[in-house]
Amino acid sequence: MGDVGSHSEEEFRECFSLFDTEKKNALSEFEFGCCLRSMALNPTEREVKALFNEVAEAGWADVEGTLAAGRKFARHMASANPEQQFRRALKVLDDGTGAVPSAEIRKIVANLKVKTETIGGELVQTPIGDEELDEAMDEIAPHSATQISIDALAKEVFKTASIPP
Repeated sequence: MGDVGSHSEEEFRECFSLFDTEKKNALSEFEFGCCLRSMALNPTEREVKALFNEVAEAGWADVEGTLAAGRKFARHMASANPEQQFRRALKVLDDGTGAVPSAEIRKIVANLKVKTETIGGELVQTPIGDEELDEAMDEIAPHSATQISIDALAKEVFKTASIPP
């Protein structure tokens, strides 16, 4: 019937069966969310609830409903532009203020150890050194800033990287 995101339907069904620990051919809302996330779909709690409510019957989602929800969310993810995906990923760190801790951003960038830049008209990833990391963080947020606005960070990242929104 078709793939679900980057996984085959067979892989998705296998994942479903792993979360169907009671072998009822049905998942609770929590298991449903875990199944989708295990398949690299990563919906928010709100999105899980909405998808679950669309496909569940009597508080349980069967494999066909879970597949349908997975396909729907995979299409949604594929249609999002890179800047929207970036903002969405940052919302995991957002405490509801529209900002993220600058220490967390620094840690993420330091762990990536790469930057995206345009060289010869193409986007390439190149290593980032400690000095460049310090400079980038200073551009995004002054040393005194403990929080970074998600909007400001997204604008800066996509301006610097020249990635089309």
